[in-house]
Amino acid sequence: MIFRKETYAHALARGARRLKVSPTAQLDARVLLSEASGLDRAQLIAADREAVPEAVLTRYAELLRRRREGEPVAYITGRQEFYGRPFAVNPSVLIPRPESEMLVEAALAAHPQRVLDLGTGSGCLLLSALSELPRAEGVGTDVSREALSTAERNRTALRLDGRARFELLSFADTPLSMGTELFDVILANPPYIAEGDEQAAGAARFEPHSALFSGEDGLEAHREVAQVIARLLHPSGSAFIEIGYDQGESAEAIYKEALPGRSVLTKKDHAGYPRMVAVTP
Repeated sequence: MIFRKETYAHALARGARRLKVSPTAQLDARVLLSEASGLDRAQLIAADREAVPEAVLTRYAELLRRRREGEPVAYITGRQEFYGRPFAVNPSVLIPRPESEMLVEAALAAHPQRVLDLGTGSGCLLLSALSELPRAEGVGTDVSREALSTAERNRTALRLDGRARFELLSFADTPLSMGTELFDVILANPPYIAEGDEQAAGAARFEPHSALFSGEDGLEAHREVAQVIARLLHPSGSAFIEIGYDQGESAEAIYKEALPGRSVLTKKDHAGYPRMVAVTP
């Protein structure tokens, strides 16, 4: 129901109640009201007791409906913040998640000149790293044309057109395309969910299936990524790969087998879960 004299404070409270199934109902409602009205958080607070225009209430009701049906807020607004920067997102790419920032942090600590991002999606890993490394350049690969279009849009928004390029390549085809090119850092957030995993069903409704699922054991993409690293990582370089929270031992074993002579260690995130394999000289 839409109330013609509803204030912004009332609209926000009503939206939070409608989204009570979400663990972030209050935040979701605020973001969606901001999207519907064009007002940022400070402006919403300042307009707390003002009446909401009918057109804004109509738009807000539609956004709340989409969220109640499970659509992620990032897809509704078309953007998601990652490593302090806004990235355009849509259902052709995974929504950047905070745990993936540890790959960027690891890349920055390695001070690379050339970076390869496998399965780049929105480009958030590569473009975040290059934004912090003004002398570095890099390549992002993906099998989705739509994903690469999104990555290119983000590249332009971050003014990195001259330092990042994107190529339509599978993991298997990447070494063939790169030829003798070697990289100081290789990043990858490959699909790592096992087919049929019921816990991932919610995300699979909206996010791209090919970026989530990887064979019956969830490790198929890791086996392919390991071979790319073996071919394209500079002898003094490092690779950082995101893994599932329950893949610490299994993923580490894959990279150790494919990369003899290199150090392969699993790193934990801030919550204490193994979330990254680090390959170093």
